[in-house]
Amino acid sequence: MVTRTPQEVMEDRKIAIILDDLLQTCIDSLSDAKKITNGSTFKALDSDSKSKFNKCQDSVLTATEATEKERDNCLSGKSRDLNKMKSCLNKQLDALDNMEEFNGRMQVLEDAALEAKLVAFFAVVGQFQGYLGELRTLEKKFNDAAKKIEKAIKACRDAKIKGMLGAGLGAISLCLVPVGGGIALGGGIALAGIEFALGCALKGNEETSLKKAWNYGSTAGAVADGLGKMPKTFAPAMLIVTGAVDLREAFLNEKELATLQKDLKGIQSDIKRLGPKVSKLYAEFQKLAISTAAAYKKAVAGVKSFKPSKGAYHRLPSLLK
Repeated sequence: MVTRTPQEVMEDRKIAIILDDLLQTCIDSLSDAKKITNGSTFKALDSDSKSKFNKCQDSVLTATEATEKERDNCLSGKSRDLNKMKSCLNKQLDALDNMEEFNGRMQVLEDAALEAKLVAFFAVVGQFQGYLGELRTLEKKFNDAAKKIEKAIKACRDAKIKGMLGAGLGAISLCLVPVGGGIALGGGIALAGIEFALGCALKGNEETSLKKAWNYGSTAGAVADGLGKMPKTFAPAMLIVTGAVDLREAFLNEKELATLQKDLKGIQSDIKRLGPKVSKLYAEFQKLAISTAAAYKKAVAGVKSFKPSKGAYHRLPSLLK
């Protein structure tokens, strides 16, 4: 069997065409990567993913330069064998495969417009934090009023008055359900953020914290509905303020009754101010949680299934002989 010199191998037209194709593919891959780095999806990525992406580009550039340099050495007769050329090619192909996979995964995320969907979702989640304090304050006011009413019920002997106070206590209990649900919902969602979510999607993962956030969407509708109906739900409690029945028998003194009535008026004011806004927010969250979860799952599936195509240049190391 005739053994060709490195120079003769590099001068082989078939080998030369495939090497040129590999070089152009690397140039195109780097060009695609540059476009990706200028896009909003890349800019929203976590720093670790950005660093890995940049290292992929550096590896392709370095490996390509090394291959072209060794190719010149072979063509000029400086190289005595093809071992170094094969080594350079293997490194270049590995670097290119990594780059192509990264580019492909990023393209999947861009095509899914995932970054924009996550921006909208986490914007609503962020708004929860602004209302959590107010919901907790409202919850405390409900509980404080409930304790005062319970005390009055125990002290009262008139069945009619007890019935009115009991209706008020029941109304507060019903209002506490969506308020407590809203607090649990808003406080339970960890603000993982867009960077974390995109980084997980790029790896083909759907972390537990993200699944938990999507799943909260299934309970948000009931919370939104309950918060929206609170003015009507709370109405029986306001009979303690506006009712024609004399309630003084159930209280130690008129001041104690007046304090409760003032508290209930304040709660009613809070409900009218806070209820509709928070109800609308939680309804929006439910809608976004469902749509974002679907888009995220689809994008993750696309990332997992993506495989970079193989070119004729992948056979180059075995052709160098």
